Amino acid sequence: MIQMLIAVSTTKPGGLGARVSHVFEISPTITFIDSDTMSEVEVVEVKTGFFGSNAVQIVLERGTNVLITGMLNPMSYSYLVQGGVMVVPGATGLTAEEAVNRFVSGQQVQQVPMPQAPQMPPTMPYPPFMQQPQRTFPIPMMPPFDRERRREMLEYQKWMIEKQLEIMEKQKELLEKQLLRIKKLLEEMED
Repeated sequence: MIQMLIAVSTTKPGGLGARVSHVFEISPTITFIDSDTMSEVEVVEVKTGFFGSNAVQIVLERGTNVLITGMLNPMSYSYLVQGGVMVVPGATGLTAEEAVNRFVSGQQVQQVPMPQAPQMPPTMPYPPFMQQPQRTFPIPMMPPFDRERRREMLEYQKWMIEKQLEIMEKQKELLEKQLLRIKKLLEEMED
């Protein structure tokens, strides 16, 4: 078995005995486990605020190989996968230790089925007497930003853009290598 650093989104207080949290982004803690020793490496408390949490940042900064969690939103999933993290959703209800043991032994970790997209309404129109009038709702007002929250938001956005640029640089290098190989093959074919 290859040594891996496995992150598990957990309920408080975190650790091997804590349950896997339902939603990654609002998980109170993330427990990091070494797959070789099956021991807890670190428990990190996730900071959540008006603009979300720093859960993705915590996982990527520690060089995690695998994330075991309940559910997560598509944007978090995208950032994690682009950062080289294998995401294993659906482990709600298990303890961190049980989830990691199942993953390492090759058993199915998923406990609950992932939600599916809602079905489309029927295409046949309703009779006029059954139709609901179109309602308009006021746009909710955003609370005013205090200086500290705005700074946190901007720092997080800066970090995410820097990570995206790193990924794009790696992709550019790979494409340049591929282009050189193709040019070389074309030159060999002309000779």
